[in-house]
Amino acid sequence: FCEGSHQDAVMCLSWNDKQRNILASGSADMTVKLWDLSLSKCAHTLSHHKNKVQAVAWHPVEAAVLGTASFDRTAQVVDVRNSSAKNPQWQLSADAESACWNPHSPNQFLVSCEDGIVSCIDIRVANKVLYNIQAHNSPANVVSVSSVIPNLIATASIDKTIKLWDTSNDKPSLISTVKSPIGTVLTSSFCVDSPFLLAVAGGKGTMNVINCFEQNGIAEKYQSYSHLSPPPAKPT
Repeated sequence: FCEGSHQDAVMCLSWNDKQRNILASGSADMTVKLWDLSLSKCAHTLSHHKNKVQAVAWHPVEAAVLGTASFDRTAQVVDVRNSSAKNPQWQLSADAESACWNPHSPNQFLVSCEDGIVSCIDIRVANKVLYNIQAHNSPANVVSVSSVIPNLIATASIDKTIKLWDTSNDKPSLISTVKSPIGTVLTSSFCVDSPFLLAVAGGKGTMNVINCFEQNGIAEKYQSYSHLSPPPAKPT
């Protein structure tokens, strides 16, 4: 172990796109650590949560801003340049499962929770959630936002479904429900180069790629982005 390593399981990681030598990690030891990879050392330890840290995500624009979410049922936003300051925080409906920023609206931080709810937070408004989605009736393991297609997000759950949502005007609506080809989905990510492709991964090393444009309602909803759709898969 490196000096300054976590004392329990590492639950999440986030690489800083603006400062490529900086990695954030969250742990069951209730801390967040900032690693300077150029020096192979822990540069700073944050202890602002009171339970396991399940999600960390660097802000898409502000290099020093880090969103975190925890089993203490809070989401918090930290300016790592002044980590001693009191962080704004938002109460969640249940233990956090995953979190991500909305690159099209960089003030929005989304957190999926164990009770199936996805909460969208406007970080300019403390202590108040912008909107909630009852995305699933079982734990919402992951929420992902397309970095190219505005208002398109995906959620997935242990119920073995993937749901595609439109969040226009901060009024989310369900577009399509997809049966997961790999069972329970533990993580997912939209492709930057082909934005209708959603990569999903689950337990036991299972992975798959879903063409969202082929799912019910997506082509009609995002017809103006049809030129970005991938070619149909060839029969095997």
